[in-house]
Amino acid sequence: MPSEQVLTELAADRAAVQARERAARRRARAAASPYRRVWVAALAAGQRTVSGTLAGEAAREWARSRRASQAAIETAMAQGAARGELSALRLLEAAGLGRGEGQVGREVVAELTAEGSRLSRLLDRRFADSGVGGPEQVGRLLESGFADGLSPQEVTRQVLREVDAGVRSTERIARTEMMRAHRETNRSVFQERDGVTGWRWVVDESARTCAVCWGLYGEVYPTSAEFPAHPNCRCRMVPVLDDPEADRLVAPDDKNTAFARLSPEEQRQVLGPGGYDKWQAGTGLDEFATVTRDPVWGPTAVRVPNSRL
Repeated sequence: MPSEQVLTELAADRAAVQARERAARRRARAAASPYRRVWVAALAAGQRTVSGTLAGEAAREWARSRRASQAAIETAMAQGAARGELSALRLLEAAGLGRGEGQVGREVVAELTAEGSRLSRLLDRRFADSGVGGPEQVGRLLESGFADGLSPQEVTRQVLREVDAGVRSTERIARTEMMRAHRETNRSVFQERDGVTGWRWVVDESARTCAVCWGLYGEVYPTSAEFPAHPNCRCRMVPVLDDPEADRLVAPDDKNTAFARLSPEEQRQVLGPGGYDKWQAGTGLDEFATVTRDPVWGPTAVRVPNSRL
């Protein structure tokens, strides 16, 4: 069981991260608002085809939306890295290793946002003209909707549903990359400290945590290993220490002990009906998760299908 000081820091970090996530989502929505208004105005004006003027305006606002979204995401990442640095230092202090100094957050963000970075590739895909919510896709929906005899109200709902799906995709990138910056800064701090041999995967012990993350809870990795999160992952890391007494202050409970503290209804919510039955029949939590390499997201934790359990 982690010490009270460690539990307090993890709770404070969770609250701080959640506040930053909410701010990141607001910035992502604000970045998309002018682009969304282009289509709202066109539909309100009764346009049934995509004119050259509309196409040009949509393309300009789509490009502007990418720049604004990238700026919003990079702001979220900088905030995530700063919080990750503070949390890592506090965890080490709670384990008796001393607070120390941390100056790695900015370096981490610079590396994660550099030309050709994962973020750059994600945004290239997200803001392709033919991508979700992009001008090509939205324009086709507008024209095909009227061609198929839909009412203006139905076409408007269809168009805005597509635009808003794209906004949610940007929000997902912002949240995921903010947490990546947080964890990579954790890891960089741990790498620089004597007495730290690795990191452990820790989760929020609740029904909101997915089966994949419950399955990886407590797993130990070297400090050289990147956290193999999935998109929207909220999990964090704590240090693994070479001093057994100090390590006990930061090590989480066994995953099965922690999972047993949830109610049966919460356990079923995490695992799903089929997964819950498998677990009840003896399938271990660690069998629900595996790590693959996604071509865009990188090392990624994924759910093992029930059929393979």
